[in-house]
Amino acid sequence: MFEDEPDFTDYANVWDDNSDFYKPPETILIVKPASLIEEHTTTFVWNSTRSGTPTDIDTSLIDTSEYANITWSYSLNGKAFTPDSTTRRVTFTYLTDTLNTFDIRTHYPNGEIEDPPTHYEFRVDNIEGPTLRFHPRKYDDATIGIPFIMEIFAEEVSGLTGAKIVLNYSLDSLSIGNIFAPADSLYFLSPNGETTLFLESVRSDTAGIGTITINMALAGADADSVSGTGKLAILTVTPLISDTSYIGFSYESIYRDSENKDIVFQDSSLVDGIIIAQ
Repeated sequence: MFEDEPDFTDYANVWDDNSDFYKPPETILIVKPASLIEEHTTTFVWNSTRSGTPTDIDTSLIDTSEYANITWSYSLNGKAFTPDSTTRRVTFTYLTDTLNTFDIRTHYPNGEIEDPPTHYEFRVDNIEGPTLRFHPRKYDDATIGIPFIMEIFAEEVSGLTGAKIVLNYSLDSLSIGNIFAPADSLYFLSPNGETTLFLESVRSDTAGIGTITINMALAGADADSVSGTGKLAILTVTPLISDTSYIGFSYESIYRDSENKDIVFQDSSLVDGIIIAQ
């Protein structure tokens, strides 16, 4: 006539999905950036729905020690996930002005991993143009001797018809290989298939500093100018030392407007590229 009282020992394994007290792995973002931020730095703080002391359970009958063994791994902008750890906070710096994505997943001590990860998107608008910038602004996955790609973007330009880009870098720290124009479909200076000139880069070395000059322009009297933000050139970069290195835009860099007049940058407005190599 009377049913037995629930036996809480039946549910002692809170990681068992057959348990009444089971919760699937899920990450809660406690601190996150707004959908649009004007700084290049942002911080995430997180926890898990499984973290902390369980509620509505007689904790004298179950082992709650494993609640402290939850770990997390995360990925910024589609990179490989970090090794899982108990870290619950991360700060990113020198984020590029673009749409950024942050993915994070909870790892249970029994091996179960949150799938799909918790996903968050936010946009950075830290750089004011017209100027030049690198994408990514900071490349922190570099390996000595292994080439990788960095891109040069025109940022917030108006009436652009041509550019001279002058790069400076340490010959001891970096080697710059091929420099080429983006594919036609991505080339900012030819959105409608206009004819463009992308001249072979000119290189010179002085006192351990490498200098590269890149010239490009819309060709033809009837070519339209372009406005906005877009890709101008692609570099192949190889780090030579295990350290933080920089590629800088010289104050000699200029834009040319629709009247073929020069737009001279203030040196402080140009945004260096940062490379961290192991």
